[in-house]
Amino acid sequence: MVRYFGELIVAFLMLPLACSAASSPSRPFKLPVAAKSVETSKDGKGWHESGVISVTFVQAEASFKAAMAQSGWKYRHAVALGQGNTHTLYTWDRGGNELTLMLRRIDVNRTAFSWGLAKTGK
Repeated sequence: MVRYFGELIVAFLMLPLACSAASSPSRPFKLPVAAKSVETSKDGKGWHESGVISVTFVQAEASFKAAMAQSGWKYRHAVALGQGNTHTLYTWDRGGNELTLMLRRIDVNRTAFSWGLAKTGK
């Protein structure tokens, strides 16, 4: 009985911590399976998250477009930077937020990604 009561108190004391963790901001889409996050930043200065996806540039583009669509993001446009389709910025919007994704070819089977959010107020 005392052990049960002790466990109940611990659970009760941990509840606020669990609730604050559940309400903290998280990634607004699910990363594609082959993607690995390397760095995150929540200070609002620069990219929110960066990483590498171990697929070709074309496969990375398709994987991220599918992930965004599954999360309810509406594709807006892409801007190719550089030559040979090796560096591209993409934008999506959803519910007054705009998500910008950058994909950059590292080598044949690796692509870097970074994304950030901005409020559009629309």
